[in-house]
Amino acid sequence: DTTTKLWDVDTGKCIRTLEGHDEYVFTVDFSPQSNVIVTGSFDATVRLWDVRSGKPIRSLPAHSDPVTSASFNRDGSLFVTSSYDGLCRIWDTGSGQCLKTLIGDTNPAVSFAKFSPNGRYILAGTLDSTLRLWNYAQGRCAKTYRGHKNERFCMYSTFAFVEGQGTWVVSGSEDNKVFLWDLQTKEVEQRLLGHTDVVVAVDSHPTRGWLASAEVSQAGQRPVVRIWKHSADEPLEDGPLVVKAPPRSGAARANLAPAWRSS
Repeated sequence: DTTTKLWDVDTGKCIRTLEGHDEYVFTVDFSPQSNVIVTGSFDATVRLWDVRSGKPIRSLPAHSDPVTSASFNRDGSLFVTSSYDGLCRIWDTGSGQCLKTLIGDTNPAVSFAKFSPNGRYILAGTLDSTLRLWNYAQGRCAKTYRGHKNERFCMYSTFAFVEGQGTWVVSGSEDNKVFLWDLQTKEVEQRLLGHTDVVVAVDSHPTRGWLASAEVSQAGQRPVVRIWKHSADEPLEDGPLVVKAPPRSGAARANLAPAWRSS
């Protein structure tokens, strides 16, 4: 349907239904403070909602085609949206003003976008099998990552860090693999094998060397999520381009090495 539902994790009960979009809702994100939700829909709009009351804060005519992702930055002051119209847009959460529009040379459909943990860059995936890391303040593409296949599905990619070992860009692929690129060199460091269908989403643990990857589930089959652990012998060096968020007090530090294996 066209609604967004909030669920109580402990009880499994739906506690609130957010209504307002005219087409189905494709993407949802909580602000870091968990007081605001952003939703993006195939009606090409983005809406901000007050979590406590469930009431809409504002509706934004964000794009000319379906919205494929909406994601806050690390302090919730900004959020980024992407769309099949080929654009990424950065918005001020408080005012709803569009601060900047990012567009590539060939303008392929954008299937995903998110801020780097330090908020300085935006990672965007496009349906020409390319990931781009944008310096959004300068409006330029800083890095480009290729090698995976992404022409049909909206795939959610991420950053992965292991303290003292390396920083990677991670994405699924339509050839059933998980790809890891060195953030600095853009080289494919590893391809993770084990999935039997398209890998549409990946995520990383914020303090431990773990990855999760999810594949498309066929009719009548249970969805598959794989957990990967980082372990090997030789460390990888970090370069000058930093996307990692400042360390949090008391955060655990992983002392692992640069090969990822399914647990």
